[in-house]
Amino acid sequence: MTLKRVERGIYVRDGGFYYVLYTNESGETVWLSTKQRSLKLARQILDKRKTEVAERVNLPARRFESVKFAELADHW
Repeated sequence: MTLKRVERGIYVRDGGFYYVLYTNESGETVWLSTKQRSLKLARQILDKRKTEVAERVNLPARRFESVKFAELADHW
């Protein structure tokens, strides 16, 4: 399977399916298959995801660091 860059953030694989690459709210790189063979649709999906990140639509409400019970017990 080869991956070919079409334009910034959009890639195509051998089967002709487009993938988009973007950075989420946490700063992690996300690969997303469009499951389509349309470049126009891939552009729309990438734009939508970038807008959601900018508006913080899919941001989880709260994030807590993992703490073991023993650490909590020692604290109290």
